[in-house]
Amino acid sequence: MIDFRLKVFCSVARNLSFTKASKELFISQPAISKHIQELEAEYKIRLFERKGTHIESDTVGLNIKNIVNESDTVTFLYAEDNPFPGESLV
Repeated sequence: MIDFRLKVFCSVARNLSFTKASKELFISQPAISKHIQELEAEYKIRLFERKGTHIESDTVGLNIKNIVNESDTVTFLYAEDNPFPGESLV
């Protein structure tokens, strides 16, 4: 994964909880919130609908989660198939 903040985003999206994501990633809940805020500011989009103490993924957030997960799969498969780590297969 290119950016740890994307890993944080995927954890929050999977758990629909900043607290559960913080426990999963072994970082504080305020750090989780900060990473999500930074992503939202950088991409100028709202990743989650905040409803009091609950969050929901919106369409944009779900699409980004799917893209990140596919990217991780491609990266894993590339690393698995590459007999010469660090070198391109192309």
